[in-house]
Amino acid sequence: MITNKTYTVTTADFSNTGEMLEQVRDFPKSREGLNDAYKFAKPCDDWAIWCGDELVGDSSSPVLSVVFP
Repeated sequence: MITNKTYTVTTADFSNTGEMLEQVRDFPKSREGLNDAYKFAKPCDDWAIWCGDELVGDSSSPVLSVVFP
């Protein structure tokens, strides 16, 4: 059995010229790693956080205030 030990964040933003800027970044699978993943994703227009093939959160879902006190 393969276990996933990271949260993967994908983000998409648009520059002033209309160019789409995509980023992918991994964070350790821990409470701190998940908080860091949300902090990285929050300023972006479109984002998703994955753990393996499970969607943890995305830009259309509410972000808990616990993550951002």
